[in-house]
Amino acid sequence: MTHEVPPNKYEKFTITTGPDLPLNPWIGILDITLEHDKGKKLKIGPLAVVDHGTNDYFQFDLEEESWRIEEEDIPGCMKRNAKFVSGLMQIPKLTPSKEFASLNKALAKYQ
Repeated sequence: MTHEVPPNKYEKFTITTGPDLPLNPWIGILDITLEHDKGKKLKIGPLAVVDHGTNDYFQFDLEEESWRIEEEDIPGCMKRNAKFVSGLMQIPKLTPSKEFASLNKALAKYQ
């Protein structure tokens, strides 16, 4: 993707990521590179983001900034999720979104 900013100007922009269709919860680990017109590069990342998708049993509460996780239907599912998310948190220099960090905290009780 290319977004050009005129010389001696600045602009705010938004980067949107995720699947085209709503899915169950998904996690993205992103590396972003911004390139200056003289070739200088600014690397951002890795960043961890998450969305609850269409799953009614696994939702992020925007007001509380915490996860509501219903009782699991598949024994051991949340333990596997907790291990997976905890493992991602170990990526060197990872910057988690507030939603991702909150998910890690919510899943910790399943480890």
